[in-house]
Amino acid sequence: MSTTPAFDPRRLADLAARYAPAVDAEAQAVDAAPEAPTGEATEVAATGHPRVDAALAELARAESLPPQDQIAAYESVHRALQETLHSIAQS
Repeated sequence: MSTTPAFDPRRLADLAARYAPAVDAEAQAVDAAPEAPTGEATEVAATGHPRVDAALAELARAESLPPQDQIAAYESVHRALQETLHSIAQS
């Protein structure tokens, strides 16, 4: 029968000291990432599937909407993509 070792706070502190620099470096990399341009139209690549292309175009259009209107646009696109996937799965 094996026993579980007792909790040792020194081991926890050692692990935190070992991994904290990696987490800090990751956070700095995210902070340094360039932000997406605002107010510019996003170019959407065609997929070849008309309903998916329409959904992607709607997403691109939603970027320019006020935040309160974006939610409805995202929900509409989500619903359209779910219906499209369902119809593909059925065929």
